[in-house]
Amino acid sequence: MPKVSVGGRIISLNKNNFLAQGGEGAVYAKGKTAFKIYTDKSKMIPAGKIRELATLTDPKIIKPEEVIFSGKINKPIGYTMQYVTQTEPLCRVFTKSFKDRNSITPEMSFDLVKNMHNTIEHIHKKGILIVDLNEMNFLTCKKFKDVYFIDVDSYQTQTHPATALMESVRDRHMNLGTFTTGTDWFSFAVVSFQVFIGIHPYKGKHSSLKGFDARMSANVSVFNKDVNVPKSCLSLKVIPSQWRDWYKAVFEKGLRECPPREGEVVCEVVTIVQAVDGSNNFVIKELFECDADIINYEPNFGNDCVVCKGGIRMNNGAFVDHPHKISIGYYKSTPMAARIEDDHIRIFNIKMRQDATESMSYNIKADELMSTGGRIYAKQNDKILEVEFIGPEHKPIVTAKIIGTVMEKATQLFSGVAIQSVLESYVTSVFPEAGKCLQHTLTELEGYRVINARYDGGVLIIIGVKKGKYDRFVYGSDMSKPRIAKDIQSYDVNFRTLDNGICISIIDTEDVEVFSAKNVHKVKVVQDNVIHGDMKIFNDGNTVMFADGKKMFSMRMK
Repeated sequence: MPKVSVGGRIISLNKNNFLAQGGEGAVYAKGKTAFKIYTDKSKMIPAGKIRELATLTDPKIIKPEEVIFSGKINKPIGYTMQYVTQTEPLCRVFTKSFKDRNSITPEMSFDLVKNMHNTIEHIHKKGILIVDLNEMNFLTCKKFKDVYFIDVDSYQTQTHPATALMESVRDRHMNLGTFTTGTDWFSFAVVSFQVFIGIHPYKGKHSSLKGFDARMSANVSVFNKDVNVPKSCLSLKVIPSQWRDWYKAVFEKGLRECPPREGEVVCEVVTIVQAVDGSNNFVIKELFECDADIINYEPNFGNDCVVCKGGIRMNNGAFVDHPHKISIGYYKSTPMAARIEDDHIRIFNIKMRQDATESMSYNIKADELMSTGGRIYAKQNDKILEVEFIGPEHKPIVTAKIIGTVMEKATQLFSGVAIQSVLESYVTSVFPEAGKCLQHTLTELEGYRVINARYDGGVLIIIGVKKGKYDRFVYGSDMSKPRIAKDIQSYDVNFRTLDNGICISIIDTEDVEVFSAKNVHKVKVVQDNVIHGDMKIFNDGNTVMFADGKKMFSMRMK
């Protein structure tokens, strides 16, 4: 592990300081400082550019600070910058399912976009251009209020040109290598539109125009009547009308000006549930209706929990208010909900209808939570913990045992899986049963950034982005060579594996894929007008279920 010199101080960095590996180098973090160390030292940012970037004073801009020298030779190998914790890649906010799980409203999305707008104006006032204004270069805090600007070393300053540009945000109406504030605003429009809606403005299906080059050159965006957009995307009505007009002018008419200052989210977002009868392929039966849109479903031998916006519905119809982001597990027949509060796990007994303020507090620290198979897991620094219950069912003692170790700062929890960045590849930790953790190295993900994932019943599906294009990787129970879908339209992971090992997945084309966990490459694709991307797939044993808005349905093939 490297020893580096910063301002005459020798600093040792180890694996617990490792954050990520990219094309240019590795990033480490220690205390409140991050360290970018270049793999190719010839790409080291010039000292003059660091001085020019120093004029940026907005604290949300994570710019180069001090030069890092090798611990052995007096040669610059990188730079320090501010280290911000408790963040998410901005692109995770794009998906509707992530918004639902984290209670991100259209108003919150608009606040994020406005905050980005203000920071970009600050950058432009200093005579600097972002140029590579793509979604990978932004983080949002976990309260989804602030947006941090990263990879600032690629910006274009007065005497140093830009060093990168992703094709997904490149303005096709400007000559290659020519950048202005207008090209920045075009790229901002592309990224911020996805914050609102969840799809790149030049994606969706068009009968003849394919790919970014053709669609951007022809100014044919999702505003065009001939473009079909997956229903998993939000309605254009969630965008304030003034901004909606601005987006249309940018994408369809070539406007290259900054967005309007005014704007207000005035619409009430209502889920429109389509009729589900008359299917050519499925027998569909309505099971029940909740008071709010359904987010998740956790079955447990009759003590089923339905997580809705704002609360939890029990199978007897009782509703427990609970506005927090939660993970659900079971102790015997009792459902338990867990959340993180003040960096500790808090758990309450859903069956007893305890209010969140009556929850049981335990001295178990946690960075993140997730649940799978009726069990609750937590990440605590470099450890993965499995939460356990002992004693009386109504109010048990809560303990936790270590079942795996990970790289502390390079690991994220998704549904059923922990994914850690190791060099340019990834290592996954999955939990197929109580007390068991299996780790696998996924070399196919080299160079990607993982933005979404789910493990269930031996199937792991990962959404990764590379050079502005999003790909879907489907791994089976042996975790061997995955099936890969390239350049997908939307980024949700929507599947369940039945007890018999058959996986049912609704994909970005709004088709249903049916395959076995033992052979993910042999796929049956079912197309049906009843199926749309906003349906959330669940299961109870071998029964396929889906939620559409507030209603839950069962579904089987004819």
